Amino acid sequence: MNFLSDKVTEFFFLIDESCIQYESYLSPNLLWNASKRKPRMFKSEVITLMTLFHSGNFRSIKHFYWYYV
Repeated sequence: MNFLSDKVTEFFFLIDESCIQYESYLSPNLLWNASKRKPRMFKSEVITLMTLFHSGNFRSIKHFYWYYV
């Protein structure tokens, strides 16, 4: 649990930077237009939450969201 409480911001920053680089690499090669509906969460936020969930000792996503997020 020490990793979760101490390094969350740093961990999110690293994931966000990698998502930005990946999307800039991927965007010129897309064959379709982006969705018109704007998502509520960024991809980096979702990836960070899922990574933290899997690195912690949580029983379910529901418990993780209620007690940690």
